[in-house]
Amino acid sequence: MGPRAFAVVGMLSALLGASAVSAATETPLPSPSPVATASSQNSVGDVNARAREWLRRMQTGDIDRSQLTATMNADLTPDVIKQISAKFGALGDPLSFTPLGQQSVADDETAYVYRVVFKTTTLNEVFVLDKDGKVAGIQFPPA
Repeated sequence: MGPRAFAVVGMLSALLGASAVSAATETPLPSPSPVATASSQNSVGDVNARAREWLRRMQTGDIDRSQLTATMNADLTPDVIKQISAKFGALGDPLSFTPLGQQSVADDETAYVYRVVFKTTTLNEVFVLDKDGKVAGIQFPPA
């Protein structure tokens, strides 16, 4: 399973429970470096804003497919989006959104990790961009 497929599988597993896809537990979450910097193509502020934007997109189901890699676009089926937005929409607005760091993952992709606190739960958002700035993955494991 590639990193992009893992991102969607991990996201579904976190939202729907471990029974959704068992393979997600086989791939460890990358440990972020403590430095909240961005790649040369993306400023820290731009990446942070996009990560927040995609959290909202997942909550509302308003997916901008022009921002996705081809693989991520194919993985985010209407059914998957419906399931994700149903779970995340119920969480409401985040109380805080804190950058934790970043990690190079594969094939010129970088994962940016954020701590997202809601009234009823705390999650991490792992937001993956490819070298062209396309969204290559996103997942929300428990913090």
